[in-house]
Amino acid sequence: MADASFLITIVNNLIKIDANGSILWEREIADINSIAPTSNGYILTSISGPILRYDLNGVKIWENQNLVNQFANSISDGNIISMGDTALTKIDGSGNIIWQKQIPRVYFYLKFSSISQANDGGYFLFVNNSNLLKTDSDGNYST
Repeated sequence: MADASFLITIVNNLIKIDANGSILWEREIADINSIAPTSNGYILTSISGPILRYDLNGVKIWENQNLVNQFANSISDGNIISMGDTALTKIDGSGNIIWQKQIPRVYFYLKFSSISQANDGGYFLFVNNSNLLKTDSDGNYST
């Protein structure tokens, strides 16, 4: 972060500290699974709960209860891409679903470990920390 602060998670707490280790703010959030920076805050996913968006000051901007996802990441168009057990979802900056694509059934048993945007606008889905799936920019996957 440009302001030399850091986010850390301890048990069910999200804590922002400065370069000297002083706590700037702390929020109680259950089961944090992933944190992704955005241009003006953070996207959080939890193991059993919604996707959350917080601003840089730790104020919750929105919460999408309809999406339970393992990972989320901000993408080049300012939107968010998220990966759940069965679907890849593109979300706008307000938490609304733009599109949602089902993952081929053969991959349901896999544990997705991260997601990132490819140079061509598609998405890389990292599976079991050793396999890679690639989609196009609309989330379509072909075998």
